[in-house]
Amino acid sequence: MQLRKVYVERAHGADDHLCQQGGAIGEEERIQSTPEFRALLVKFGMDPSPPNTPEQFAAIVKNDVERWARAVAASGAVVD
Repeated sequence: MQLRKVYVERAHGADDHLCQQGGAIGEEERIQSTPEFRALLVKFGMDPSPPNTPEQFAAIVKNDVERWARAVAASGAVVD
């Protein structure tokens, strides 16, 4: 999803102006809050969660990167 890319860029220090072009973040929150969107996520087997702020998403990304880096290191996987 393009708007998630905005959050990831913001999590890695992108300029706020670039991250809020056209009010995309507020629009994403509005869409995610609709019953129709949540029903669509459930239809595809997803567990919808409430929209989060860019700061909350940055914390999720940071945690996931750390967690999966440990898992990859423990597995011994290497890039060919």
